[in-house]
Amino acid sequence: MTKPTVKRKVDLFVVLEGLDRRNMKLYDEIAVDAEARKELDREIGYMLPIWMTGAARNDDHMALIDRFNACCNLHWFKLYGNPRMQLRLLAHIGLGRKVAHRFNKVKAAPRSTALFDLLSLTHPDIRGQEVRIWVSKNTVEDVEELARGHGWTDEQVEKVLKNYKEMRT
Repeated sequence: MTKPTVKRKVDLFVVLEGLDRRNMKLYDEIAVDAEARKELDREIGYMLPIWMTGAARNDDHMALIDRFNACCNLHWFKLYGNPRMQLRLLAHIGLGRKVAHRFNKVKAAPRSTALFDLLSLTHPDIRGQEVRIWVSKNTVEDVEELARGHGWTDEQVEKVLKNYKEMRT
């Protein structure tokens, strides 16, 4: 069975091309209705800065990173809550021409491991990526203490420790 595709109101390839070409009026051109504006605002908050700086050519990538560091790192959070200005800031770092971008994607954490099952006991709404964050912030002793606190057997503790160690590598 295939996943149903979600119809997007905003074409991110069009947005990225506008940013590359330094279009300062892009927000008003793209966010024509409330749904499109909401979708664009969500992308501006996290994904667009990452994708904007990820270029396929090393020279472009380094230029975008340098421009992002010089401009966006200083002003990005001052503009929090003002996505129109954040998008203009991203347009400011554009190279003035179309750039081939690479799209980095975070690897999804497995959802049916002993570690996920253990963390689901204390955090019923935990998501796969949050398991990776938990693993990065906790030690083997923390995992064992949590498992033993829930009354897990030695065999179950060994499985959860194995999952933890696999995720740490």
